[in-house]
Order: sequence, then C-alpha cells, then structure tokens
Amino acid sequence: TDLHRFAVKGLERDKMEACMLKVGDCFPADRMWALMRTDKLGEFNVEAPRWVDKMKFHAACSAGPALARLQTEYDDLSTRLTVRSKESHALLLQAVLDESQEREMAERFFEAHLRDCSDIASSDANVTGRGVRIVRAMAGSVHQFGNTSSGVKANGDVRTIHLVNRETVRCLSRAAGVFVDPLRFRANILFDELPPWEEFQWVGHRVAIGAEVELQVIKRTVRCAGTCTDPATAENNLDVPELLRKHFPEHGPYL
Repeated sequence: TDLHRFAVKGLERDKMEACMLKVGDCFPADRMWALMRTDKLGEFNVEAPRWVDKMKFHAACSAGPALARLQTEYDDLSTRLTVRSKESHALLLQAVLDESQEREMAERFFEAHLRDCSDIASSDANVTGRGVRIVRAMAGSVHQFGNTSSGVKANGDVRTIHLVNRETVRCLSRAAGVFVDPLRFRANILFDELPPWEEFQWVGHRVAIGAEVELQVIKRTVRCAGTCTDPATAENNLDVPELLRKHFPEHGPYL
C-alpha cells in the first residue's frame, strides 16, 4: 500500500510513510492549496470556502501535461514549495507559500511555465494563457480543493480520501493491452491484494484500515481528461476514460 498527498492541487504527490488521520478529515494538507485561474477568483471566498469545480483551476484536468513536467515537494512546517524539472532535476523554484511576496513569485513562475508550454493540449481553450493565483482557505478554516463534490452531497463536507485498487488498474491494462500507470489516478491510498473492482462493492459501507481507522465509502470516482496524462512522460498519450467505457461498459468511465 502506498500513501500520497497532493498539497497543491494539480501538482506532484508527496509520498508518505505513515499518515495520522483525524475523524472526518482528509490526508494532512491534501489539496490545501490550489492554482486558481485569475478570471475565476470571484468564485472562491477564503473566509467561507466552498467546493469549486476543478475547471476553475490550473490542474491535472486542464493543464495536466504542463504541470506533470514538474517535480514538487511541500514542507508542512514552513509551507515551502520546492519545484524541480522532472526531466533535468534542475531547481526551478523555492517559495514559502504563507509569505505573500514569495507566493507572488511562485504565481509568476507558474504563469510563465504554463505560457511557455505552448504545445500543451488543453481541454479548456487558452487555459495556459490565463493568470494564476495561489489560494487556500483562511488559516483555521477546514477546506480541501477536491475534484469531486461527492463529500458535499453525502455529508456537507468537501473533504474526501481517494482510494484506488491497483488490481483494478492492472485489469484495465490487461484488457486494453497497454500499461496503465496507477499514478495517473492521483489517489491518496493505492492498495493491493484485493480482486479487481471489489472496491465498487464498498460504496455505502464502512471499510476498516487496520484496527483503528474506518472509512465511509461514499461514491465511485468518474475519470476525466486528467488521467490521460502519463506522469512519467508528461504526455497526453492514453484516453483512459474511453478505455474504461470500451472495455468495461458496465462501469462506464469509473475506476
């Protein structure tokens, strides 16, 4: 089993050796920050945060190949974001996101990076040319910039934990005749040793993780264009939603 969190929505994961979960909470700092489009800033209130559709951000669904070119690390204590080139490993940026001047420097970096990635195929026209503001909820507020509104619909809370069964991904790979990297799905928990698709039977039930943790499973995850980007090559080289519809029509584009 692998544990991942994505401190900045759309950027690379931090791999975790262990994770302390609080009742009702998501992974620590998971999707706590986001690269919001400047033309959509009016839709997010830092003092009263609510769920905002993923297309209002520069994220995996709208700028996946551009952002996948970057290797990032986030330090919880300092709020320092470190960005390197995934290809050359060169250091591109270090910024303390809680410091306004450094956050503005990071915003300029991401604007330039998205602008320079002129070969990026985006599902939203001209998305790479729009401005970037790095946002989070006001300190002390509870919020996660999640991709799904399932938590809100289930219990009024935006926070969720994303589960993916590696054996289900392997099943898709075998059916499609092509390797599908499970990292495409940006899960918090990647688990093994269960039959493919068994996790779909968990919806509406509680599942135990060890002796002390129970998760309420609320919904399957629909797959969007964000999964088309290969995290290893930063290329849009596989239409994962279409593969799911073709080989597993009984599930549709869910995994």
